[in-house]
Amino acid sequence: MAKTNKPGRAGPTLIAAALLAGASAGAAAQQVTLYGSIDTGIEHITNARGDGGSFTRVPSITGTQASRVGVRGEEELGDGLKALFVIENGFNADTGAAGQGGRTWGRQAFVGVSSAAWGQLSVGRQYTMINYPLLSGDIMGPNIYGLGSLDSYLPAARSDNTLAYRHKLGGLGFGATYSTGRDTVGTGTTSCAGEGAAGPVACRQMSAMAQYDGAAWGVGYAYDEMRGGGTLGATFYNGAAGIAMPLSSDKDARHLLTAYVKFGGTKVAGGVLARRVNTSVTDVDSNTWFIGASYPLTAAWTVDAEAIRILNTDQNRSGSMLAARALYAFSKRTAAYAQLGFLDNNKGAQYQVSSGGGGTVPAPGDNQLGSFVGLRHTF
Repeated sequence: MAKTNKPGRAGPTLIAAALLAGASAGAAAQQVTLYGSIDTGIEHITNARGDGGSFTRVPSITGTQASRVGVRGEEELGDGLKALFVIENGFNADTGAAGQGGRTWGRQAFVGVSSAAWGQLSVGRQYTMINYPLLSGDIMGPNIYGLGSLDSYLPAARSDNTLAYRHKLGGLGFGATYSTGRDTVGTGTTSCAGEGAAGPVACRQMSAMAQYDGAAWGVGYAYDEMRGGGTLGATFYNGAAGIAMPLSSDKDARHLLTAYVKFGGTKVAGGVLARRVNTSVTDVDSNTWFIGASYPLTAAWTVDAEAIRILNTDQNRSGSMLAARALYAFSKRTAAYAQLGFLDNNKGAQYQVSSGGGGTVPAPGDNQLGSFVGLRHTF
């Protein structure tokens, strides 16, 4: 006679089934993803030192995109509400050292909640809003030859201790951030001591953006403001030179306007960045204009090019830059590329053609030619 379980008492098979069902429900409610990329190669730069010598290297920071490894996840909370998190480490592919001033999770580290109805609210280290119009309006992006060569803050547009809000309604997106201490490490491009007792607005940062992204065209605007204060409080302006911002009333503000159009497979995009540094000692204004295009030659080959002009008449430090890139995609995850960047500094300027690391500051007025062959893989 077959053995049966007594009424009201679950047998081993039923218990196992219940445990598996619970585990499956938990897995369905939460999703965690490991992702990353590594992008590096060989670079050669002319006039890389004050004596006019050239320089060949494996750069520290980037080729076409920054090397990184991250974990992101989200959990369904019900009624359309989600919890989410991101932790993302940036590293230098030449040595394996941590980037962003040696932070473990220097690119991003935040937790938040989101809803399709009212948007996303998050807190931690995260991107400022100037990043989002650049994603669609800057052809070269965080490339080793691009806007980051003339304004080193742009590829690193993020801040510590930040409360952020973003929302998207159809093609219209908008958002804002507020940081109570924008750079606790003091890495140079945004140096400030972070949160402290230097004043109610010392080392604070705020940003806001609004943009429209459509199938054929788009426009975007962003504002980003950093306050001085603390023991550091410098802002970089010319590759080899910075401007002191020791007081909380000192500020470095950027207005960004971008636009793009698409026809066929071609995309043309550009914009203008107006930067205003106002301190108790000096005021400096600059305007950076950029326009570029991306064209897919075949399913595997893509060519990109961009022209950039920075006008900094206050310091007599203006410059022009041309960048071009050819990329061959072996797959969706692996690509090889070659690129060139040419930088024409005026008499007082010392901009560097490459944003791939230090040690390549030219003599005032020297031009630079950079060439780079690289490989990237994402996972």
